[in-house]
Amino acid sequence: FSENIIENFRYYRFQPDGKPRYESIGKKLTHYPVEDANRIEKPIIHMHNSNGQLQTVKAEEAYAEDFNTKVHLTDNVRLEEEGAEGKAPRILTTDYLLYYPDDMVAVTDKEVTIRRGKNVLTGVGMKSNSATQEMEMRGRVRVTIYPGGDKAEKPKNQENSAQPAPSAAKPDNQKPSGRVNVQLN
Repeated sequence: FSENIIENFRYYRFQPDGKPRYESIGKKLTHYPVEDANRIEKPIIHMHNSNGQLQTVKAEEAYAEDFNTKVHLTDNVRLEEEGAEGKAPRILTTDYLLYYPDDMVAVTDKEVTIRRGKNVLTGVGMKSNSATQEMEMRGRVRVTIYPGGDKAEKPKNQENSAQPAPSAAKPDNQKPSGRVNVQLN
């Protein structure tokens, strides 16, 4: 049985210095007192990584336990981290993600896809630490990297102004770089 139901909620967790650590938003929160856990519909978690970029985690549902320090996100999970200046955002998608918001650590044993601009990384099983900027892929890893593929796309109205002048073209003896494709099993 449930003790409390809160609809359209917003929850802040603060650091010891009084600054917000993260913000959690959801359509509906149901608190289960026996487990001291919360089931959340349409959860969204906002925080900033160690480099100051905004990180947003969304899913259809979440189950939060251990004083909301351990969050199980399920169905259409999306973790988006804004890119550094000139870089595209990093977008991670999966069906399940165990997220530790206090430590900024995300873990899954499911299939995961990570995109940054045109670059794509897929695999099964992953651990990502946004605080240290480290990531470990665990199996069936496939990587496709394009030269400059991590750059942010220019707005449509600026595309034509960024074209190089004809004199800036590469000489015929210089081969253009192509994509890098790596697959590990």
